[in-house]
Amino acid sequence: MVQISSKLSQTAKGDGEAAAAAATLLASKGATYQEKKKRHLQCVVTGLMILFGLWLTTTIIIILIIAPYCRERNLLGRHSLPPPSLNQNVPTYSETDTHRLHAYRDWVKNMGKKEIECGIDCLFYSLDAPVEKQTQAPVKPSFTSTKLPSGQCEDVPLSERFDCLPSASPNQEDCVARGCCWKEVPKREKPFPAPRIHQPTHGFSQDVPLNIPFCYYPKDYHGYHFTNLTPSDMGYQGYMSRNSPSGYSGDVGTLYFEVRMETDSRIRIKITDSSQARWETPLPIVPVVNKSSATQTLYKFKARLNDGTFTVSRDSTDQPLTEAAAPLTYSDQFLQLSTILPSHFIYGLGEHLDGLLLDTFWTRRVLWNLDQIPEPGKNLYGSHPFYLAMEPSGEAHGVFLLNSNAMDIVLQPLPALTYRVIGGVLDLYVFLGPTPSDVVRQYTEVVGRPFLPPYWSLGYHQCRFGYGSTNRTREVWQRTRDAGIPFDTQWNDIDYMKDHNDFTISSDTYKNLPQLVQDIHKAGMHYVPIFDPGVSASETPGTYPPWDEGLHLGVFVRNHTNQPFIGKDMNEPSNFWSGSSKGCLHNNLEHPPFLPAVEGGSLYYHTLCMSAQHHVGNHYNVHNLFGLTEAISTNIALQLVRAKRPFVISRSTFPGQGVYGGHWTGDVWSDWFNMWQSIAGQLGKG
Repeated sequence: MVQISSKLSQTAKGDGEAAAAAATLLASKGATYQEKKKRHLQCVVTGLMILFGLWLTTTIIIILIIAPYCRERNLLGRHSLPPPSLNQNVPTYSETDTHRLHAYRDWVKNMGKKEIECGIDCLFYSLDAPVEKQTQAPVKPSFTSTKLPSGQCEDVPLSERFDCLPSASPNQEDCVARGCCWKEVPKREKPFPAPRIHQPTHGFSQDVPLNIPFCYYPKDYHGYHFTNLTPSDMGYQGYMSRNSPSGYSGDVGTLYFEVRMETDSRIRIKITDSSQARWETPLPIVPVVNKSSATQTLYKFKARLNDGTFTVSRDSTDQPLTEAAAPLTYSDQFLQLSTILPSHFIYGLGEHLDGLLLDTFWTRRVLWNLDQIPEPGKNLYGSHPFYLAMEPSGEAHGVFLLNSNAMDIVLQPLPALTYRVIGGVLDLYVFLGPTPSDVVRQYTEVVGRPFLPPYWSLGYHQCRFGYGSTNRTREVWQRTRDAGIPFDTQWNDIDYMKDHNDFTISSDTYKNLPQLVQDIHKAGMHYVPIFDPGVSASETPGTYPPWDEGLHLGVFVRNHTNQPFIGKDMNEPSNFWSGSSKGCLHNNLEHPPFLPAVEGGSLYYHTLCMSAQHHVGNHYNVHNLFGLTEAISTNIALQLVRAKRPFVISRSTFPGQGVYGGHWTGDVWSDWFNMWQSIAGQLGKG
């Protein structure tokens, strides 16, 4: 028992010592933890003080150095009116636009007559304009109350219904308020009437037609009527008036109507606002005819004074070619004109991926240039409001609407066609043919004859994005030659640039590109680089001449604050943002009363804000002209620099493009359907 107690006592003593040691260790660890926590807090405080010092230093530098520099260089200045406030109704056109438009048109028209010795400064930068004046929105005309629809609603066949309320969500109340008929029909889900020869590999595999309009014009609807129409030296001239509102804001109460019988095979009908100037596209450069050369015309013109309708018919057959089929609408931002077609055989209205022969079973073409991989049913890179139609007699005629604004063109099975345009004027050319080749010849007489390309450009071209280096480009070039493939031209896409900046070459992956180009030329071949229309604004001032020089000359597109617009990429023009990084203003330009069925659901989808300012006007009016104006400038610049016939192709196109360059069909899928469809795609642009 004694031995046992002794052992227990020793054990208790040892446990006490261990507990004391443990307590000492824990106390030491606690002190260490507190010390670490204190040092961590000190580091955080020091870091915050350093950040505050950096912020304060940066602010002082901006205030004292950068801001005065920017003001001196006019980078922060505003030389225009303050930006419109939200929901403001802004004018679509101004007096300055008129001056610049005519100056630009004259420059393009006469540039071929300029002497090369004039130099680039003289040739390109002489388009001065007066100081911008504030333009008031036009005063709305007063109209009598709308007449309610009559009993003539029941006897309008479905195929003859013309939409009185073109909207994504029409309703009976708004329809009746416009004096139109309302009658719903079952939604049509019938696909394309005739099976395609080849089915699309991407996009919609079936073409579901538009629904038949629920809201349509009665037969006794009163719109415009002729108040005066008299013969003139060129044909006829007069005025049209309306007494009731159309349902769109800014109705033009009195229109000026002019018929110009320019040649035996060409007649021009132009409808404009009689009281003030509207946007009229300066391109293409159409012939100015002050004295008619017509002696034995192939056409006849007739007009009905009481309802404002008019008809152009073929003299030899009395076949109507353009016959007004529904009331004319002409307001500030919505113009609608319908015409009966002589047959279902109609071609053109590009750019689209819907075949050569157009379907008239309630379909729609949308003309608004867009960076969009070609798929059926969508608006694509180019806009060409021209169509060629065959008549029952086998003769052909063509119709060209000279208008650059966004538009829908609806085809219906009467057959009939309806233009819905959101600006500009109605300026129609009718070409009498009588053969399809005659129609094309007469059309190019107006928009310009195709340029004569260099002989070598008609050969095989090798191009793709992403070669990645000069060595890889050289490898592909040499491999193609070694294979014995007839080969004229090697290309590089924009990956050859330094940081994708125009007029630069990557010093890492493409530093040997100049030597490769020399070797290509020594082999009797040619080299073509691809350029984007966007110039980088993110480089250090003084290090990137294209930006510095362009800023000095004031050549860049500007936003509503009169600063250079940031974000442009390809030449539709496309944009990395829809509008801008901060969106667009909420006004009638960005959100017009009528929105064509554009891809993305807004005009500024993947492009610039409509309020952006170009030299001759706002983007709302000139969007579809951007690619054409770029082709014109590139064409004349190459002539000045190389003194040879230039080779220029553009993805974005508009009528008249063929005078200055060709068309690139864009990012098409590499498959048989798209290769087959590209033939009709090229022909369909007129």
